[in-house]
Amino acid sequence: MKLQLWQKTLDENKIYMLLTLSAFFEEHDIEPDKRIIMIISVKEHLHMLAEEISSYFPNLPDTPFALARSPFTVKVEDVAETAQEEFIELTNNDAARTDFSTMPVIKFWIKCLQSYPFLSETVLRLLLPFPTTYLCETGFSNLLVIKSKYRSRLVVEDDLRLCSCIDCPENF
Repeated sequence: MKLQLWQKTLDENKIYMLLTLSAFFEEHDIEPDKRIIMIISVKEHLHMLAEEISSYFPNLPDTPFALARSPFTVKVEDVAETAQEEFIELTNNDAARTDFSTMPVIKFWIKCLQSYPFLSETVLRLLLPFPTTYLCETGFSNLLVIKSKYRSRLVVEDDLRLCSCIDCPENF
């Protein structure tokens, strides 16, 4: 957000938010042409920085998290097809709406396990990725195997996800 704001203000050749650059321009009486070149350089740097940040933090689909946080604001189309009927029943249930507003999220979804099993299990898997220390320790053991001297890879997320997956495909 800040990077976008800074890029926008730099497009208008305003540098008030970059205090050090502003002070440098004032102290050294830089010519307008050289100022523009420096501002363009800063804009390019901000653009590259934004790309680098987005590669580390990609935009994740928000629907599963939104379903966990506030299920009554999610659209039916955004829910998995297999859970849409349960979702419609949940959103039309006034008692569930009241329960959601009065109890913690985890307790609400645990209470919904009986009435809406598929929807609740989906959300609880998201909210409780490591319900026991055993799964966490298994994940670390898998990481040690993946990061051995024989399989030295920089990116292990996909392999680790596959190793710690409970509902893994049978072919792997």
